[in-house]
Amino acid sequence: MLNINEEVTQAELEVAYKKHKPNAIIRFYYRFFSRDTKDTDKIVRLLAASISGFGVLFGMIGAILTSQIIMTIGALITGSILVPLVGLGFYAFKANQVRIKRICEELGVEPDMYNRLVVKYYEQIIVNDDK
Repeated sequence: MLNINEEVTQAELEVAYKKHKPNAIIRFYYRFFSRDTKDTDKIVRLLAASISGFGVLFGMIGAILTSQIIMTIGALITGSILVPLVGLGFYAFKANQVRIKRICEELGVEPDMYNRLVVKYYEQIIVNDDK
């Protein structure tokens, strides 16, 4: 591990990051379902929530009408959206943790230090990207 006085350079961080790039599922989830999602990308989250909400509503109408078929359709609609989203979301979270752990091992830093380095070297880029 690095000494307190030693510092990882931006070039070293970029080499390690490029060696362990996020896969397509990680990029998808962090683009569309993170708290830093841009307003233009929120349509995917809204669409998934709307379809799930429609499925729940469909199931409730089926329950009110005591129609087993309508309730089943509602459950299938909701489940077909939520189960893959939750499952793939869990995978994306765990895969990203493993990826960051590998980057940290390569750089010889703890995850907390890695986060500080990312903020130090890329905060300006992130702030300017929002404008």
